[in-house]
Amino acid sequence: NLSSLIFYLLSLIPYLLSCSSSFSISASTSSRAAALGAALPSFIIILLVALFFRAYYQNPWVERVFKGVRPAVVALIAVPVFRLARAAGIGRKTLWLPVLVAGLVAWGNVSPVYIMVLALVGAWWYSRRVEDL
Repeated sequence: NLSSLIFYLLSLIPYLLSCSSSFSISASTSSRAAALGAALPSFIIILLVALFFRAYYQNPWVERVFKGVRPAVVALIAVPVFRLARAAGIGRKTLWLPVLVAGLVAWGNVSPVYIMVLALVGAWWYSRRVEDL
């Protein structure tokens, strides 16, 4: 799926930028190694789970394990989301934007990649506008 590949590559940008700016000796080699070290473990784990799931997904034990893990996965996602929302200052007046984005992704069949690109363009436009004031 092209949109998931683009999303994955966009998620690597902060690692690549931080790695390339923090090494002074052989920066390109160091930044490549750091980017691989940051991205490769997650990629390998997801790949192994996908291979395991594909081979054994009809096994009742595997189905039960994945159903049992669901609440933990939801909690692992929800806790950082609420902490990030608190740190970003999202309150009653600004809650509409994340709810709108979640609704577009969940029910509007809009790819998160398009929303991220739109957010980047909007942030760039807003920063240019603030500089002019």
